[in-house]
Amino acid sequence: MGKIYDAIVVGGGISGLAAAQGLVKKGHSVLLLEARDRLGGRIHTWRSEDGKAFADQGASFIHGVEGNPLVEISDKLGLHLGPSGSPNGRAKEHDGTPVDPRLIHTVAMNVFTTIFGHLRFASLYGPTPSTSTPLSAPLFSSQSPLYEGLDERGRFYANSVALMLEGWTGAPLNKVSFRWWGWEQDFQGEDAYMADGYSKVIDWLEGDINNESGEIRLAEKVAAIELTGDPMSDDTLVKVTSKSTVSEPVEYLSKTVLVSVPLGVLKSDTIKFSPPFPPRRQASINSLGFGVLNKVTLVYSDRWWSEDEQDFLLLPKMEESSTTNKTEDFLTNHRPAWFLNLWKRSKVPILQLFLGGGGGDHMEKYTDEEISNWAQDALARYFRQDPNIPAVPAPKNVIITRWRGDPFARGSYTYIPPADVNDGLEGIVEEGRLAGQVSKEGGSPLDLMELSHPLWNRLFFAGEHTSTDHYASVHGAYLTGVAQGIKMGVALEASSE
Repeated sequence: MGKIYDAIVVGGGISGLAAAQGLVKKGHSVLLLEARDRLGGRIHTWRSEDGKAFADQGASFIHGVEGNPLVEISDKLGLHLGPSGSPNGRAKEHDGTPVDPRLIHTVAMNVFTTIFGHLRFASLYGPTPSTSTPLSAPLFSSQSPLYEGLDERGRFYANSVALMLEGWTGAPLNKVSFRWWGWEQDFQGEDAYMADGYSKVIDWLEGDINNESGEIRLAEKVAAIELTGDPMSDDTLVKVTSKSTVSEPVEYLSKTVLVSVPLGVLKSDTIKFSPPFPPRRQASINSLGFGVLNKVTLVYSDRWWSEDEQDFLLLPKMEESSTTNKTEDFLTNHRPAWFLNLWKRSKVPILQLFLGGGGGDHMEKYTDEEISNWAQDALARYFRQDPNIPAVPAPKNVIITRWRGDPFARGSYTYIPPADVNDGLEGIVEEGRLAGQVSKEGGSPLDLMELSHPLWNRLFFAGEHTSTDHYASVHGAYLTGVAQGIKMGVALEASSE
């Protein structure tokens, strides 16, 4: 029998790293296995070879700064937090015609207050919605405050801007439960942008683990997690089988194991558990949804837009598109194109386009060239009538994420679906189960709670999908890692008595 670890952590995202950090600081022997050739998981900061340009390809915001542990960590590491919003951003119509600032202000306020104010209040304090009612039903109803004070054009723009909230939910709004909208109790205060890149936090966690003699092994894809004996026996260990990309399968033994892989990986059934998950645990995995947020990053040699510009919002045209370009048809019909200006936040000449929910999923059906051409065309149309910019230059680099097709993520973050939802993801993921699929019963916060509980006092679980109050957030993932690391330490101390 080889070395027996106190704890093996499966997955090197922020939850797994947080748990490993806490365990090694308590003197426990820890092995962390990560399938990628890097740590961070859905936190990944792309950096140019010279290190001067960078952009987060996954997480990039801190949601709610009051009491948020990520703010404390950022202060400790001397990281700069920039504004998340766009106070000086301008909206333009499909052909580059500037939109009346008063109209777009009304639209933006209607969208924000309806979704994060009116609908949350209605779900929490109004008549209990049916489990099958999607968020889109009250949002787009004829009586919705979304349309207050707007004419036909304004109503169209309100519908379009509301679709941008699919980046928040990670799923189409008709696949998000209204019954549980706003149920979570998240941190208060404004949001912030991680201006130095989120990977700085990952580097700090990695350094702490290494300094305390923890072991980190990359490019090790865990294939199986198995109890070596009777789950009720104190002598039973956990065997983890890893398929390294550079060697034959390796088996490791541990007293406890933390499973911190994304919900999408659990849904894809690529890790075999023995004994298998109890029916209630598997039902909760099936019941929750796993959404997606993709990004198109346009990297330039120099900033060519005005220093005063914030973000760029290109609104769709009102009439149905008659173009024959399939990418143009799907990605621009009724959907705004929102370009995040990283110069304003990080002083790098980069613009980043966000596509969440249905747009993010279907984007992955197109080639990199099609997506790049579409993004550059949208940007060119935004500046078409700007006399100060005769031509939009081509970017020197275009980076495109495909989080749904990523075998070690299968998406971006968790959402709670209504009952009887049709996932509609056939053909997007070819290997394993479709990570975005959900059961017809719908989900509830009890599923998040179920996923947070240990099994057989040996298998522990962490990640944003195990947080009832902070799911779909980086701080949620981090906090579950801290909490589960403490629980594992208690279990180890109890077993040694």
